[in-house]
Amino acid sequence: MSVPALPSFEGILSAPSIALALAASAAFGVFFLAHMFWLEAWTDFLYFHKKILKRRTPLGDINKKGRFLFENYTVLFVVVFPALAILAPHLLRAFNKNELDLSFRPLDVILSTILSFLCFDIWFFFAHRTFHKVPFLYKHIHKRHHEDLPVRVYLTAKAEYLEHLLATTPGLCAWVIITLWLTAGNINLWTFVLPAMTLIMDFNVNHSGFLDHPLLYIVSPLQWFHKAVPFSRWVSADHEVHHLHPTKNFAPMFSFLDILAGSNEAPAYEKFGTADVIEAKVDLKNGM
Repeated sequence: MSVPALPSFEGILSAPSIALALAASAAFGVFFLAHMFWLEAWTDFLYFHKKILKRRTPLGDINKKGRFLFENYTVLFVVVFPALAILAPHLLRAFNKNELDLSFRPLDVILSTILSFLCFDIWFFFAHRTFHKVPFLYKHIHKRHHEDLPVRVYLTAKAEYLEHLLATTPGLCAWVIITLWLTAGNINLWTFVLPAMTLIMDFNVNHSGFLDHPLLYIVSPLQWFHKAVPFSRWVSADHEVHHLHPTKNFAPMFSFLDILAGSNEAPAYEKFGTADVIEAKVDLKNGM
């Protein structure tokens, strides 16, 4: 059995490929914001009205929401564009040859989703840890992401653009290249689109700050692919630990690298509570 050849980068800079990558980046940006709105409304309903979801830090108010929405959109656009630029010429060639596979293959989608999470998380762990370990990088690149508590959905992408390009984009590009290589260029659209949508949904849930609950994933159903993998984090609560204790939980999706590095920490579950308990800890009217 021959080893598949590495995917070609021919055509990446062609006008049709760039146009397709730009359009796809814009579409994923819209999905990012739509899911953000959907998740925020759903979690507010479950937390404030139904008293079902639990969190550790009070939500309070958020100022300049419009600015953060614009930043979230532009960050997502910038982050995914290089990976989509690599994929675009392969999609166009498959489409022009009438070889673009539009059939839904559940196993392929699941495997590609798991691969996307692993590629993203492994690269992100080392980049993120470096941002914290090197004082210059933390001060000038990563510090902005740690300025706000509590963590919440609208602050998902609040960070320097350079940080996102260094910490997120390489993992996404690696996933696209490895998937193209493993499939020998036989392009199935859903093995790229659905994993990308799953990652985007995980970005948002990751910064919601709630203890995981089955109802939380009604608006993020594809994330169950992630939950089925060993060492998967219950992302929202685990990632808030990092914001409370910045030397812990550098990897947002899986715990195995933090376990090996001695930086893994489980959430203090006894400190989580429903809205009637947690929001009573502060006087929201006074902005405390």
